[in-house]
Amino acid sequence: MQRYIMRRALQGVVTLFAVTLFIFFFGRLIGNPLDLMLPDDATPEEFQHATEALGLDKPIHQQLYMFYVAALRGDLGRSVRYNRPVTQIFMERFPNTLRLAPVSMAIAFALAIPLGVLAAFFRGRLPDRLATLGAVLGMAIPHFWLGIVLIYLFAVTWDLLPPSGMGGPSHYVLPAATIGTGYAAGLMRLLRSSMLEVMGSDYVRTARSKGLKNSTVLLRHTMRNAVIPVFTLAGVLLAHAIAGALVTETVFAWPGVGRLTYEAVINRDYPLLQGVVMIAAIFVLVINLGVDVLYAYIDPRIRYT
Repeated sequence: MQRYIMRRALQGVVTLFAVTLFIFFFGRLIGNPLDLMLPDDATPEEFQHATEALGLDKPIHQQLYMFYVAALRGDLGRSVRYNRPVTQIFMERFPNTLRLAPVSMAIAFALAIPLGVLAAFFRGRLPDRLATLGAVLGMAIPHFWLGIVLIYLFAVTWDLLPPSGMGGPSHYVLPAATIGTGYAAGLMRLLRSSMLEVMGSDYVRTARSKGLKNSTVLLRHTMRNAVIPVFTLAGVLLAHAIAGALVTETVFAWPGVGRLTYEAVINRDYPLLQGVVMIAAIFVLVINLGVDVLYAYIDPRIRYT
C-alpha cells in the first residue's frame, strides 16, 4: 500500500508540473494584459515601463523559471488586474465554491442512487428506459444552457428563485441543481452498470436461492459492492466541484473559483490564471489520491503492490 501511495503521489507531482507548464504557455496565447490595463493613448515609454514592471520583457524560459522558483516558496505572484497576491484572492473566493460543492453533490446522489437502483432492478423495462434517457440527456445538455433555462423558468417566468449572486439558501438552488444534474447522469449510469454486473454474480444468485427477499438481496448484497466504483467517480466529481465549476459559476455570477478563473482569462491576468489553476490542480490531485486509497480499504479484494 505504501509503495502504491508513493507511486501515485509521484504521478501527481508529474501531472501538476505538466498542468502548470501548459497553463503557463496557454495564458500567454490570450493576449497581452497591458492592452487592457493601459489607455488607448498610452505612449511607447509607458508601455515599455509597464512591461518591465510586470517582468514581461524577460525571455519566456526565464519567466517560467522565475514562476517555478517563486511557487516553491509559496509565492504565486500578484494579480495584474487586482494588484494583490494571487493566494489571497484565491482564498477569498474558495470558501464560496466550497459552500456550493456539497449541495451539488447531495443533489447528484439524491438523483443518481434511486434512479440507478430503479433502472437496474427493472432492466429493459419502462423505468429503466426512462432513467437511461434522463441520464443521456443529463450528460448531453451543456451546463450553461441548462443554467440559462433554469434562470428563465424559476427566476424570470415564475419569480420563485434569485437568478444570480450569492446570498441565502435560495441562491444555492439553481447553481447547485445545474451542477448536480450533470453529475447525477454519470453516477446513475455507472451505478446501473455496476449493479447489473453484481446482480449476475454467483453469490447474489446463491442469496436468491436461499429464499431471501429481493429488498434484502438488493441492499445487503448488491448495493454494498455496486457502489464501490461509484465512490471513485464521486471523488473525481467532488474534486471538480471544489476546483470550481467555471461555466456554472459564470452563468449564475457565483463569486467562486470558477468565476475567478473566467475573470483571469478575460482580463489576461497571467499570474492569477496560473495560480488559480495550480492550486485547483493540487486540490484535485490530493482528493483523487485520497479516493484511490479509500477504494483499496473499501474493497478488500484489491491489492496494491
